[in-house]
Amino acid sequence: MLSEIRELFSCFERSSAHHERVKSFRNALDKIKEFMMSSPDKEEIEITNNLKLAYTRKLLEQISPESEIPFPEEYWIDYAKILLIECKPEVEEIVAKNSQLLRNLNLFKESIKGDLQEFVRML
Repeated sequence: MLSEIRELFSCFERSSAHHERVKSFRNALDKIKEFMMSSPDKEEIEITNNLKLAYTRKLLEQISPESEIPFPEEYWIDYAKILLIECKPEVEEIVAKNSQLLRNLNLFKESIKGDLQEFVRML
């Protein structure tokens, strides 16, 4: 299953289409959850945690306004859910050690604030 997780994260990294990127990242996270429930050994847990951390870091790098990957507005909620909910512990660990990635995260959060407030009002 580790090879499947690696391949899904690799698809995320290779794709320039945001719907494919989100789908691959989410599928990798689902596989990680499934894998963790299968009682992996200590080494496999460490590998899995490192993969999740590494690709969360890559996502934080890519949400920068200076990134080569343009960020379309219609995917903000998908990325917000990944970064602020599904990978929250990894994001907190990463940004605590890297001020540039903290800046990227804060810029991302600022950029979605208006849409998020409108979304909440609609509920």
